Amino acid sequence: MIDDIICSNEILEKLERKHHVSESEIYEVLLWDIPIICFAEKGSVRGENLYIAYGRTEAGRYLKIHFIYKRNRKAFIVTARNMSAKERRRFYGSR
Repeated sequence: MIDDIICSNEILEKLERKHHVSESEIYEVLLWDIPIICFAEKGSVRGENLYIAYGRTEAGRYLKIHFIYKRNRKAFIVTARNMSAKERRRFYGSR
């Protein structure tokens, strides 16, 4: 369970500029929606691994969010973008 989100200003600026993903959309997917969360890889710090969350915003936008799950139950955001059509079909059965 994720209690809060950690995201640097540099990453937020990149996400808004490159992928048009806002901080509020990340909160919507990780804290207000029930995302599908998949293990991606083991982290370099024990107990802090990389995960990918697949979820929808309140506006219906499908997002894929990469984050490190910290031991304090916070998600450190690495990147986020729109899901591809293939990812949407895989996780939500829609086009």
